[in-house]
Amino acid sequence: MNFILKAKAYQIFIGIIFIPIGILCGIQSIFLSGHQSVLGFIGPVLLFSGTGLFVFWYYSVGKLAIRIGGHSSKFRVPSFKFYLFFPISYLVFMGIILVLSILFNRDFNPMYKSVLELIYPIMTPLLLTAFISTLYSMYYVSMALSTAISGTVPKSIKDHALLFIAIWTFPIGIWYVQPFINGLNQKR
Repeated sequence: MNFILKAKAYQIFIGIIFIPIGILCGIQSIFLSGHQSVLGFIGPVLLFSGTGLFVFWYYSVGKLAIRIGGHSSKFRVPSFKFYLFFPISYLVFMGIILVLSILFNRDFNPMYKSVLELIYPIMTPLLLTAFISTLYSMYYVSMALSTAISGTVPKSIKDHALLFIAIWTFPIGIWYVQPFINGLNQKR
């Protein structure tokens, strides 16, 4: 956890954006001639690794900000953990559904249609819950960072709106947020 708090903005940017995209592009150029099954496996693995690093960054920053900013009634750590890991659970669930749909080839298996008819009604509520959970995680991290930086709990969204927007636009906003995190980590 400590290495991600000490990292510079460009190191996090490279780890989350350039490494997965570079590996995927390199593999696509190597296996362009008919080995699409390898790409179908490696693409989701890279997606999960980038998303995992992203969630690990959220978790590390949230814990650091709470440790420095103090524990207030506004900061519910168990709910933060739930809302942080629910989108990951959703991605794993959807990955399993995708693999099962590939394994049970729809052309040859009559059960394929009935399985999808059972899954589709729960996909939209799960997607919306995962989206709201992600927004709550961003809100939590921005509020905890704002509290750790200023020393007081923000009274309104205006007090931490810039941090929230920077976290929302993560690949670009990391250049704004990470220097604050490095400063807080040095203060600790």
